[in-house]
Amino acid sequence: MNNDIEWEQDMSSVTVRVPVKRSAAEKISLTVYSCFIKISTVDNSVSRTVDLSEPVRMDGYTWSYSNGEVVAKLLKTKVGIWSSLMPRDVTKSCLRELREHAIKELESFNEQVARKKTQRQNSMVKQSSEIRWQLEKEQREGLVQMKEKEKSDAIECILGPDTADSVTPK
Repeated sequence: MNNDIEWEQDMSSVTVRVPVKRSAAEKISLTVYSCFIKISTVDNSVSRTVDLSEPVRMDGYTWSYSNGEVVAKLLKTKVGIWSSLMPRDVTKSCLRELREHAIKELESFNEQVARKKTQRQNSMVKQSSEIRWQLEKEQREGLVQMKEKEKSDAIECILGPDTADSVTPK
């Protein structure tokens, strides 16, 4: 079933090459779970699942599609060399349980990412508001100083230079 899959690895990553037949109009998507990857088209006319013998990170991966092949470079959660790409001697029910657990992990991971993104956005909005308020405060202070200078200049012009300091309100 998965005999057409090629793979290579180094200590920290594994690269998987999966042939995928599709029409030119279909868009391919790749989802990386902790213990498997899923390649599919938008309309699910093509769907391939590749179970992995060891866990991978659900972020930091790269992938591409070219000439009928998906190439995914995945980051290992533990540094080391795998003895095989796919698990051996695992029952279908065990694989199903592993996949269900991995799906829940990905959902939780995506929720955390979304929360962190929202927190960053809120922090940036707060920072920009504080900067804007500081700039507006500086502009108001500048206008007050300019008004006081204009008053002082007007008094000096009317009464003369010696009287301007004694008349200007402080």
